[in-house]
Amino acid sequence: SEVGRREERLKRLGGLLANLELDRSRFEPALELGGKALEQFRQLSATSGEAAALHLIGEVYYRQGFVQKALEYGQDALTAAKKINDRNQSALSRILLAEIYTGMGDAEAASKQLKDALEDAKAGINRRSRSRLRLAIAKFRFSREASEKALQDATEARKEFAEINDRRGAADCDH
Repeated sequence: SEVGRREERLKRLGGLLANLELDRSRFEPALELGGKALEQFRQLSATSGEAAALHLIGEVYYRQGFVQKALEYGQDALTAAKKINDRNQSALSRILLAEIYTGMGDAEAASKQLKDALEDAKAGINRRSRSRLRLAIAKFRFSREASEKALQDATEARKEFAEINDRRGAADCDH
């Protein structure tokens, strides 16, 4: 119904606002808005929104240094995305999990997440998700060794982000 679609759009807006707060490194408002969005998506049984909200909360916790909580939310986001076969969200959740595992010093688990994300990519993901994956692979390679391939991946990711006008993604490539 029109009312239901309008309600879901409003709840998605809450998720977007939470992402904006995260981009500004304002973690408490991002966590609060993300939690509200999660609750609302669950009320609507909107698994796609739920997966995105879980991912956002996991990312906030990771940036705050709460690794175990970040890991739990990242895994829950992946589970929700897989439940509805959302390849983009699966890939993004795997990237977050790979970053967490890399930070924990578990290169094997990080590598597995990235390989699984590559499988998601083969099945079809959007350009932004593909660019994020390329950057994640570059960062992983840099964490293991400073290789020419890592630099090439980062350069390609930056080019792709620029093509889709994703300034944040392009800036991430410069770090």
